[in-house]
Amino acid sequence: MKKNNIAFTVIVTILFIGSIYFYFSYSSKIKDTKKETQAFKIQLKSLKAENQTLTKVHSQLLETNSKVSAKVNKLENIIN
Repeated sequence: MKKNNIAFTVIVTILFIGSIYFYFSYSSKIKDTKKETQAFKIQLKSLKAENQTLTKVHSQLLETNSKVSAKVNKLENIIN
């Protein structure tokens, strides 16, 4: 009977120590993953703002291009 109690105690102790080990080893990985997620969120916000700025610049360039094209066509008509 004592051998069963000792074996049970050893198994419970090993499981307890193992659970503590896994808790600390995986909690650090979870913290690192959370930090990476935050960094990616910040980077995404930055890229969205940059994309918005580039979209505005693109539309302005298209507008300027159409104005220049119209002026070039007028000059070609005057020359011909």
